[in-house]
Amino acid sequence: MQAFPMICIGLLLASCGGEKQPKSTVSAIESSEKTRTEWQKARKPVEIHIEDMEGTTPAWPRLGVYMDVSTGLPEERQAFAGTMFTRKGNVYVSENRHALTSDTMATISVCYPFRNGLGTNDTLRLTAPFTENLYGVETNRRNGSAIRPTFRLQSSMALLRIACESDDLRDRLDWLTITGERIYTQGDYLPYVGKWIEEKADGSIREHTGCLLNNGRNHDFYLIPTGAASSVTIGAEINGKLHAVRTTLPPLAPGSLVHLSLHKKKEGLAINGSWVETERPLVGVASKTRVDSVCIGYYLQSDGTIREKKDTLSIAVVVKTDGRHGKAVALADCEGYYVFSGKETRSGRTFATIDGKRKEGILNPAEGIKADEAVIYKPGMPYPEDCALGYADGAGLTQRLLDAQADTSEEPSTPYGRRSMLGEARRHPGSYVPSLAEMAWLYYRTGCDKDFRRRVHLALPEGEYLTSSESGERTSYRIDFTCGIVTGQLSKRYAKGKLRLFYLF
Repeated sequence: MQAFPMICIGLLLASCGGEKQPKSTVSAIESSEKTRTEWQKARKPVEIHIEDMEGTTPAWPRLGVYMDVSTGLPEERQAFAGTMFTRKGNVYVSENRHALTSDTMATISVCYPFRNGLGTNDTLRLTAPFTENLYGVETNRRNGSAIRPTFRLQSSMALLRIACESDDLRDRLDWLTITGERIYTQGDYLPYVGKWIEEKADGSIREHTGCLLNNGRNHDFYLIPTGAASSVTIGAEINGKLHAVRTTLPPLAPGSLVHLSLHKKKEGLAINGSWVETERPLVGVASKTRVDSVCIGYYLQSDGTIREKKDTLSIAVVVKTDGRHGKAVALADCEGYYVFSGKETRSGRTFATIDGKRKEGILNPAEGIKADEAVIYKPGMPYPEDCALGYADGAGLTQRLLDAQADTSEEPSTPYGRRSMLGEARRHPGSYVPSLAEMAWLYYRTGCDKDFRRRVHLALPEGEYLTSSESGERTSYRIDFTCGIVTGQLSKRYAKGKLRLFYLF
């Protein structure tokens, strides 16, 4: 094909003399045109298939593709020289109209993320913090209306995943760092080959987290692989105070996962467990909500992150936020009914009345209710904090109850197999049982605030719900969302109710 342009030029020059061309020349021109037409018909687009991708959500929106096209026009070779292929359905295709070739046996290489204009022998200098880097191994090729190679993507990174827990559900993790003699912070990388060279360890790798310690989020460090075990120091700033713990990591192979569980107790930070996967599942890139941009109506995910749109991993909806942290309400009730506690668990904080006058009443009732049964409530009303409708720190009450159980070695079991609200809260990282004031706030917003209902979408509570507010040593407050009735004289151990958890984030 490379000789074709020269043939055309020679024929063109020969035709410029103004004389009638010999039959042999005309025949050559016709043959050349026929050859060019057949060559154009033989050119095909390239469609990249990735194994195990069918039916999944877009994991990697773009791939880099380099194709060693040994024949063809210059624009054809340029169209495959480290160019971008975009996912369309279950394949990746190029939007370049010149990305056509008749060379069905050409060597094709793919990488993620897309690296503009790089070839298989080109290197990049990458520095920490690193992200996932993938390269493709071709496993199959089909030729039809398009050239369809299939690739298995492989990671060139090792992954260290740190999960954190704390005895206090209000503890906030500001950042994590990892330092070690083989924790490389920079290196030269061949993206289409997945190979690292000239690695250097210079300093630490840091992740700014700004999340609750107990919200269930995994903190991932993508690391340059190592061939030997190494000692590392993990640093964590919690509530503004620095903690550190040392451990030894095994050799970090490409595509492997090392999982560490950290637990913060009163005496400090400790490693609570670990395991290794020699080959981890590849996880696609998901967009995350930008820091300081969280809005009311966004969704808290089961992994502790925030998303603007609801999906199958959404567990709660944001109802209060400063743009970064706040509160969210579970999208639905916990299944079944619960009691306050298995024993007479006490937080040490009781609220003698709803409004300073009574333990029971109806919030904002319609006409026909006696004055001594009515309780007027609106968010922002100046109820004092020693009043059940004025204390809106359910997370603090829940923590005090959990601490009381730990101090008395009380088991979370309940009489006659009844389930405890505290046991259920333990099952959901970052969750707590709301106070009466928080539930009254939700009752008002869902019933009287049209703007709130427009922005916040959840299954509206119906029936009687538990709260973490206690009215006495053996009794606690609950609220009926159907009628707005507040009750403060039911047994902690035996009276059952529904449970709608709140979350801190």
